[in-house]
Amino acid sequence: MQPTELQTSLHERIPLSRAMGVTVPQAEPTGVVLSAPLAPNVNHSGTVFGGSAAAVPPSPADWERLLGTLQRGRMGRIAVRTVLDCEGERVGELEGEFAVIPA
Repeated sequence: MQPTELQTSLHERIPLSRAMGVTVPQAEPTGVVLSAPLAPNVNHSGTVFGGSAAAVPPSPADWERLLGTLQRGRMGRIAVRTVLDCEGERVGELEGEFAVIPA
């Protein structure tokens, strides 16, 4: 999948990604690079929202697996690893596993 196709898919399937300004500068079988500007993702303290940081790292395959599990009415899990860079400098990291309950 080309980066522009993945970006379009994210914006259609996950409207939050459009509001966050998510772009896909790189999409390869070995990994995906997502980017989002700080401005639409700033909290009251002037730093990035934790939810915004956690919303952009999983691979498309991980999202598809999670969505498939939820569509079957089961609780899903997704592992998230985020590296936050600002102007080429690493400014933070987040690693975690999230559970999602179907609506």
